[in-house]
Amino acid sequence: MFKAVNSAISKRIEDLEEQQRVAIARAIVSRSEYILADEPTGNLDSENAELVAGILLDLSKEGRGVLIATHNSDLATKATRVVRLKDGKIIEEYERRSAQ
Repeated sequence: MFKAVNSAISKRIEDLEEQQRVAIARAIVSRSEYILADEPTGNLDSENAELVAGILLDLSKEGRGVLIATHNSDLATKATRVVRLKDGKIIEEYERRSAQ
């Protein structure tokens, strides 16, 4: 039973990772002016999360608007503007001159 459950979980993770890769590729190819990324690194290991963060940062530097909703504080530190919410209210907001 545990083997079947582990197999199902592994398959689901692979499916999610594939969906993320497709969504990022679609954003790059479509030349969308704005990109909304909801937890873009949430299901990724640290190496792939860093790769995705770099891609989103590059898209932003190209002049595209990139809005990221995340709980990942490492990803948030790369943003040029951060708005933190709690219970639906803004509790903190700040900007950096340029993304890291």
